[in-house]
Amino acid sequence: MIRIVTAALASAATLALAGPAMATTESVERALVPVDAVYGFSQIAANRYAAAEARLDAQRAAEPREPSVLINLAYVYAKTNRQALASALYEDVLALPNAELELGNGSAAWSHELAKRALGRNGAMASR
Repeated sequence: MIRIVTAALASAATLALAGPAMATTESVERALVPVDAVYGFSQIAANRYAAAEARLDAQRAAEPREPSVLINLAYVYAKTNRQALASALYEDVLALPNAELELGNGSAAWSHELAKRALGRNGAMASR
């Protein structure tokens, strides 16, 4: 199953981390809720990080091992200057099986690659 990451990526040349993610999972389909609402994309896209975090915290309780939830929540943490928390979630993603994700621009990426890029970026930010 391909999960959908609906984050804008910075230019490929800069290899920026992917932002918010969305997964198309059976639980979402059963709930008949728009996926972007479940995974906080609309809030993240609108820079409403507190609302996104609340939504993602609730979804994480339902899907604690869903890479899309972890990546989105880590993105929110990073955007709100909580790099240590973000890094911990990216490490959690690396501990899970690698999942194929579809980026918002339609291209594919692997959850481990996104987490590794983000960890590199968080490390660079911390060293400045």
